[in-house]
Amino acid sequence: MLIQNAEIFAAGQWPGQGANGLTFTEADLDGIVSSFTSLDLKGRIPLKMGHDGEDARTSDTAPALGWVTALRRDGNKLLADIQLTSDKLAEMIKAGAYKFVSVELLRNVQAHTRQIPWVLDAVALLGATAPAVGILKDLQASMQFRARRSPLRGERLAFKRENVNPHGERHDMEQKDVEALVAKAVKDANDATTAKFTTEIAGLKGKLDTSEADAAKARAEAHRMAVMAPIENGMRDGLINGAAKDQFVKMNAVTDDTKVLLVKPAMAEEFVKDAAELARFKGPGAPKRKASAGAQEPSLTDMSTAAVVDFRIEERVIKIGGKLNDYPTLENARRHVLNTDPDLAKQYFASHSAQYVPPSAQ
Repeated sequence: MLIQNAEIFAAGQWPGQGANGLTFTEADLDGIVSSFTSLDLKGRIPLKMGHDGEDARTSDTAPALGWVTALRRDGNKLLADIQLTSDKLAEMIKAGAYKFVSVELLRNVQAHTRQIPWVLDAVALLGATAPAVGILKDLQASMQFRARRSPLRGERLAFKRENVNPHGERHDMEQKDVEALVAKAVKDANDATTAKFTTEIAGLKGKLDTSEADAAKARAEAHRMAVMAPIENGMRDGLINGAAKDQFVKMNAVTDDTKVLLVKPAMAEEFVKDAAELARFKGPGAPKRKASAGAQEPSLTDMSTAAVVDFRIEERVIKIGGKLNDYPTLENARRHVLNTDPDLAKQYFASHSAQYVPPSAQ
């Protein structure tokens, strides 16, 4: 079942990052359509159950509810054609069980030598929960349930050949005999088709397993580029150096195709801000830190809360004889630091970028 011209997104200001959310223009929608075409994403963007639902590209058991086959802009709306994989789901949408959809976008995707601002990553199917973009039509309005009919109208006539034996005598078959022959022909055709598809499906299963693995790897690589884009931009602008990049990759296990999906681009943006304040990480173009009176190195009061947490994490790892490039060790050290210093944890969760205030100065 094909859903045509489903309204999945629109230009405007919508809830998102920051106090005022995110603003999208019609030019942004054109960019999303352009990236869909240039990255050859037809049939590779899944329809999934809710934003927290499993993704068929990264799960061995979750099926895709459908795939986006076309994308276009109409005025201030982003429209998609979605090929559903289940007739039962189509009937549930028709009945109103699922009325809305909501998009998931990747931001600042690095594609070879260019950076793409927005790329469609998935479409989430919603039930009673209304989408953040509240001006979209119900999904039912896009369903194509009516069968196509011939545009010609008139009296319909049927022509059939009479059953005549070699002697020219007419012998019409009884209705029940005709029905029996038809039933046998249908059964024979079904049996032949079932046998054929059973063989073909067995052969395709191996190819499908390989395709799913390739799709998962491609998704991880696209997400990795989006995560690393703020880091690469920070190095290009002279805010941080290569050591900062290496530290971010190690701490967040960016090279791991599974763990990288847990890292958000916003975490990289925050890391660049904090790393630009550290002497060992900042690049030649980073803002200079004001020196503390009588001190050669910045004190903890010169750092953001995130920088203090990172500093304490490294102290903890070194103290226990761990490795700074071991992700589990770093995570255990992070939990230890935040659990043993409630005041630091409170400031850290209130604002990563705020300047740290030690208890003695409060």
